[in-house]
Amino acid sequence: MTQAPDNKQIINSTDTAKMLSSVCTAVKASGITIFTNGFEVSGNATTQMTNCATSPGHYYPASGSGLGGAFKSISTSIKKLRQTQ
Repeated sequence: MTQAPDNKQIINSTDTAKMLSSVCTAVKASGITIFTNGFEVSGNATTQMTNCATSPGHYYPASGSGLGGAFKSISTSIKKLRQTQ
């Protein structure tokens, strides 16, 4: 991170990716299940969202009208987790 002349922090995409990875790793290490939803993302964003999720099966890509279906799938998965824990 660097400081802009107006004293605001400037964060580039590499720093953002590192921060996201660090947070995701810490949360997963504490035993929390992470579901991610990538709405109309591609490339590095897809990789970052997949890597942040607890497993690749916890990443739900979506576009357009498919967003509701992705959230429904996540909801179903959470309900199953509650029943087994």
